[in-house]
Amino acid sequence: MKKKIALLMVLVSIATIVSCKDKNNNFNNSNNSIVSNTEYLKETEQPTYIDISEIYPNINSITEELRKTKYKNLNLSEITVEFPNITEYYNLTLKLIDEKKDFDNKIDTIRSIVNIYCPEQSFSENYLVWWADEIEQYPNGYPKYPKVLERKEKIINSKYNGTFVYETDIQEKHENDIYMALNPYTFSGHIIRDNGSDIIGTDLEHLSGWMPENYFQKIERYYVSNLPNKSYKIYDNNVSVKEAVKYATDFFCNDYKTALPDSPIMPEISAVDVMQYEDTYAYRFHMKNMFKGIPFDYSYDNGSIIGYSDGKDYGQHRNFAFMTKSNTIDVIYTDHPFASVDYDDNAVKNIIPLQEAIKIMSNKLSEHVVFNVISAEFVYSTEISNTNTVEAIYSSKPIWKITAYNPNDEWYYIIHIDVLNGTLRYCQIQPD
Repeated sequence: MKKKIALLMVLVSIATIVSCKDKNNNFNNSNNSIVSNTEYLKETEQPTYIDISEIYPNINSITEELRKTKYKNLNLSEITVEFPNITEYYNLTLKLIDEKKDFDNKIDTIRSIVNIYCPEQSFSENYLVWWADEIEQYPNGYPKYPKVLERKEKIINSKYNGTFVYETDIQEKHENDIYMALNPYTFSGHIIRDNGSDIIGTDLEHLSGWMPENYFQKIERYYVSNLPNKSYKIYDNNVSVKEAVKYATDFFCNDYKTALPDSPIMPEISAVDVMQYEDTYAYRFHMKNMFKGIPFDYSYDNGSIIGYSDGKDYGQHRNFAFMTKSNTIDVIYTDHPFASVDYDDNAVKNIIPLQEAIKIMSNKLSEHVVFNVISAEFVYSTEISNTNTVEAIYSSKPIWKITAYNPNDEWYYIIHIDVLNGTLRYCQIQPD
């Protein structure tokens, strides 16, 4: 039960969904700062700019150029670079809510999700409950939530401040049970379609208790740009890495989009982990949240971000899906809390080139450390306010996101460089 409540809390608490900062750490007060100056560039230091359309076609040559570039405090010999195939971008205004769908539309969306994800299971309003602050218990001690239709007016009046839960195995098990905990605006969240009991040899009482990550361990990671010709024996069949990625890609490009046709933000598979539990393998697919071809900042792995050097907080999302049996996606977790994306007509077409961003990074970082630069990416970064209301408004704009390893303290660092003014901020990553 504790696991379930923890998962639902992720969906209900705005701060938990999108916040990444450890409030007990503040780099501005640190005596061990790796940055000598994070202020805006002085007028005499203004960088050069490049037309965005010139970057993607030349990404390979840019990468090779960087790998050959020498800096006293940066090792760029193995850097990888990702940049979307775009010619412009927009600064975004994001909202957690969208008033386009009324109550009945939301119920229809959930019905559609059930019908598409689990066609063997007939949708029933008796399984649709509302998780907020009212929890009773069944005789077996399992949480009992009020049915959505019984709380219709209260749910509407609260501006849907809670979570839709659809659970077919509350009191008894059936074939093809399904569990869902969904954000009431974006319908992202947690979906489980198989309980894994036959894999782990233990009969789980409810689907909500099946978390493959609690059993399987990662043994290898591959990126979709460079998939190997390898196969692994998952529970019921040999499935190649490429076959698994193709199936998952088709699922999210078709079933997912069909279930949520109005979603402005869509997940896109970017990497796959080979997972192992005893003698059984599984695939875990990682997805980035995408808007008009540009990913939002993301994380592949769990880990604590220890503050940002500017004292602010920035969103970072983690999406994944599991294939433990062939031709099925049995566990899905999507984290994108923004239901509305707005922007004006002021398209940005020129930015600081990555080479210039790396130069800024070298100039700003300590000369007493040689950082191993791992990757550089162009992503949307969303500043998160401290407000805890569904009516909050957020701003998001692209940055150069550079990941580096500090061999002195054995920590990873994420460096953000504003693509227009060169402002630099950074944070540390503490692995779980």
